[in-house]
Amino acid sequence: MKLVMKLFGGSRDGADRRRAKRYPIETPVTYRVMRGRRNLKTGVGRTINISSKALLLEAENPLPAGSDIEVALEWPAMLNNECGLSLVVSGKVIRSDELSSAVSIMRYQFRTRGRRVTQRDSEALVGASASAG
Repeated sequence: MKLVMKLFGGSRDGADRRRAKRYPIETPVTYRVMRGRRNLKTGVGRTINISSKALLLEAENPLPAGSDIEVALEWPAMLNNECGLSLVVSGKVIRSDELSSAVSIMRYQFRTRGRRVTQRDSEALVGASASAG
């Protein structure tokens, strides 16, 4: 999560009593509430903020406190300006109400979402299919 803090230029503020500074990053998420390896519930939502220790998200419904969860955030930057990234966080729902759920971050990793198709790629695909047919 140090990478996240470097990207957003954060620093700890002595006036803020929280253990980690929160960053107001709003991005779409998908989530899986799990018990062991079994999915109990899946859904979509969006982050409200994120820190090195936790994230706050809005979900379709309140998430059960104490549950294991995996949350995939659509990362705003792309790998090599071509491939979308997701930040995948594993953790526990530490609190939840009708508006939001807080998730502690136990592990995280970046994963690729797929390559962005450019106009040049599209033209090459159309040209290849036209010459094949």
